[in-house]
Amino acid sequence: LRITGEVQDARAPGIGNAEGYAGRADARQAYVALGRARAGWEFRLGRQELSLGDERLVAADNFWDPLGRSWDGASLAYRRGDLKLHWFSASNVAQLEKRLDRPCWQDRLHGFVATLTKVWGGVQLEPYALLDELLGHQHGDGPRTNERIATVGTRAVGDLPARLKYNFEVALQRGRSHSTPVQAWACHHEFSHQFGAGDRAPSVGFEYNYASGDRAPDDRRRNTFD
Repeated sequence: LRITGEVQDARAPGIGNAEGYAGRADARQAYVALGRARAGWEFRLGRQELSLGDERLVAADNFWDPLGRSWDGASLAYRRGDLKLHWFSASNVAQLEKRLDRPCWQDRLHGFVATLTKVWGGVQLEPYALLDELLGHQHGDGPRTNERIATVGTRAVGDLPARLKYNFEVALQRGRSHSTPVQAWACHHEFSHQFGAGDRAPSVGFEYNYASGDRAPDDRRRNTFD
């Protein structure tokens, strides 16, 4: 049994309450964990961070957002050798300026992620499936609706000869948003080459990102990847 607590104060001295810097001291993480973190089963319950791959879809967002993101919910992980399985179900924690942050129970994220290292010649595969729910959401003056969008995808990371590295990811989305069918997809392609060995050796890379969008906004179908 382990109990973890983390407090965060994101206020910036001299800036005041400017947007993005109004995060006062609050609970960043507070969870109870059962099991072993490095091998076997581990169960966590409470406020915790969630991340997927290189954090393009699900992230703690510590680099760009001074407040970051955490979730209230449960997660279950299994680790053995080169295999890791991770299930989670949680609600997004709403960041409030004048009172303690609290979960938004209508904004839910459920997911499963598998990490398989050394599949073929050192390739690391990360297939995943996500279900994003926004319950009782009202768009403008319209009625309240439930939004459910499923995302399935995979990520492949590995090394090639001549100090080349790659990072590929593709994801498909299906579901309904405000009673509108959702059909979208996105991809990420990245190549890099390192000149020499060691962490200090320079490198050069190429990156391409694409996400589908709506060519016909009035066709009663959403093709924008979100």
